[in-house]
Amino acid sequence: MSKEVLEVLRAAIASNTPVLLWGDSGAGKTALIEAEAREHGAKLITRLASQMDPVDMGEYLAPDVNGRIVGSPPPLAVEIREALDRGEDVWLFLDELSNGSPSQQAAILRAVNEREIAGVSIAECRMIGASNPEGEAADNGYMAPAAALRWVHLDYVPDPQAWSRGELSGWGEKRSKEHNEVAAIIASFISRRPSALTESRDDKAKWSGRGARRPRTWSRAAKLISMLPGASAKDKILSTAGLLTLNGSVGETGAGELLNYVKTLDLRDPEDYLSGKEKLPKRADLYAAALDSVVSAVISNPTKNRIDQAWTIVSSARPDCAINPAKVLREQWPNHPLPDCAMQFGDKLAEFVL
Repeated sequence: MSKEVLEVLRAAIASNTPVLLWGDSGAGKTALIEAEAREHGAKLITRLASQMDPVDMGEYLAPDVNGRIVGSPPPLAVEIREALDRGEDVWLFLDELSNGSPSQQAAILRAVNEREIAGVSIAECRMIGASNPEGEAADNGYMAPAAALRWVHLDYVPDPQAWSRGELSGWGEKRSKEHNEVAAIIASFISRRPSALTESRDDKAKWSGRGARRPRTWSRAAKLISMLPGASAKDKILSTAGLLTLNGSVGETGAGELLNYVKTLDLRDPEDYLSGKEKLPKRADLYAAALDSVVSAVISNPTKNRIDQAWTIVSSARPDCAINPAKVLREQWPNHPLPDCAMQFGDKLAEFVL
């Protein structure tokens, strides 16, 4: 995702303007919105438009104690209003909008346009949507003009370097050491081969409807492979079960590219790099992978001393290989006092890192 598109997205959210992201299924639209909500401390309420009943956006009719039919607001309206009344910043994320039927889209229309659900004002609630393009959505990705004109539309194309940093860092979640190790290898691979993150136009045209290269499927593959038997992350990826996992997740083309990359890796235990027992390898791809493995190891077991050691290693590394690891360290521990070497490194790459 370009810097400019992200700026427009953030401006739309800040100004309470409904904004709709268009992008391939599994491209990372939901992950992006979740990360933005965490960063802003917002309460994110997510609904799949394709699974919503029109009544979810209208009055619930039911008899009262006297047998009279009365209307009451749906749970979604109550949840939003109560959170707003508590002073929370509430974002309503309506995913898979283009998968919704005309009746589902029509039900959503009033909430987006008038900021009201069954008489309950949700005026302060930020409205964000996501849709899949033609060929990947029900009803061919069509949105009725009345619904489409309520949104600012943005095309979402994932940034391979940003994805690599997110995968390396764990997307803000605590993961197992094994998961971090596999993710670090895949993140390094994508960082070195950005075109492997998503399908090419030709590959999409030939897609069989099974595994495909998408940010979501690479992340899923990393998680599954980490749970396979094996002495190391490399062994797990290169195993027969690893191949089956990759084929079933990212497709044969993505699996083949990753396996060819991993076969050439000869990485030492990252603890040996952290302790100074081993020096970083000289070959560029191994060098970058070793840096990522160091950051992954520290994320799995963070202490002040280990973070300092990681910064010392990253700060002395080649700038072209060190930018992503340095960004991850800074994003993971923004308040960690930087050692002198890291400060000097920051002076050289301030526009990228600090």
